[in-house]
Amino acid sequence: MARDLLLWVLLAAALAALVAYERALSRGESDARETHDRIGRLIPAEEREGLKVAAIRVTPFRGSAQTYVPAGGLWRCPSHFNAVAGEEAVNALLKSLLDAEGVVQSKDSGRARDYGLDREGSHSVGLLGVGGEVLIQIDLGSRLEDLGGCYARRADRPGIWSIDTDPWQALAVDPDGLRPPLLDPHVIPRAWPGKSRRIDRVVIEAAGGPRLELTLEELRISEEELRSGKLPYLWHLTVGGEPQDASTQNAMQYTSFLLRTPFVRALDPRRAEELGLTESASRVVLFPAEGEPAELRVGGALPSGGVLLANLQMDTLFEVAPEVAGLVIPDPGLLGAAATSSPWEVWLRRE
Repeated sequence: MARDLLLWVLLAAALAALVAYERALSRGESDARETHDRIGRLIPAEEREGLKVAAIRVTPFRGSAQTYVPAGGLWRCPSHFNAVAGEEAVNALLKSLLDAEGVVQSKDSGRARDYGLDREGSHSVGLLGVGGEVLIQIDLGSRLEDLGGCYARRADRPGIWSIDTDPWQALAVDPDGLRPPLLDPHVIPRAWPGKSRRIDRVVIEAAGGPRLELTLEELRISEEELRSGKLPYLWHLTVGGEPQDASTQNAMQYTSFLLRTPFVRALDPRRAEELGLTESASRVVLFPAEGEPAELRVGGALPSGGVLLANLQMDTLFEVAPEVAGLVIPDPGLLGAAATSSPWEVWLRRE
């Protein structure tokens, strides 16, 4: 009797263990299915196919929305004085959203602020169609610095994602709030004049000063000379029509600075004359190896303490720092062979 009872106890224990194992296995399979359902692309492949983005709209949690549209081979921001957006930044933003993969962290909309959404600092990015309709809208939350990603949420679907791309890098939001995201921060955008950024000639006409002209000459040098550090080009300088020896290093740094001239804020180009930009203002004309020349015109001081600077070729107007304006229209001695220092070097190092 005791032996039969013991046998029944052992059988019952084995059966209970088997049932527990099967339940655990079932839970594991369920968890695996749930995990599989939570992993994927923020924008699935079938949705990306045929997606025609005609404009991008970026909206801070508290702030004005800015729209960016392609026009004449450039991305422009019509909502902000038609300023030029950085092509690299726009392409990087689109790629980071279209390629984003990740995991749904929560489907509880009440936890949005825990992930940096729906609060100060968060942004919404809308991909718009040709009629201005919203094709896809993605809200961006806190960055995941260690993973190189961020939290994100689609406006049309539940779920807060952690994604493996970081759209914040492309947005490069200005901490001072003077420039909307995605704008090219240079007076002459990087898209000008095209693939080649080489400048062959620069004409400088300072108000009340002599006309300066820098001209680039290509030199034929041997590979041995190139390895020894000899430059394959030479800059020539004329001051008031008189040729002078030029500082090739300073001329090179000056032209490089012109292509990287930073601005503080964009202004409405329709107010150029009202703000004091006249026909007699100092100007610089850059002649590229390929493409149309670009003319910069330097105006007077603004009440803010900055200086007006217009890019006539792009029809854009800016406020720049006074020291920047001084570097755009330099003293002739800084370009001559006798120059002992370069005021542009420190600015170039910041790039």
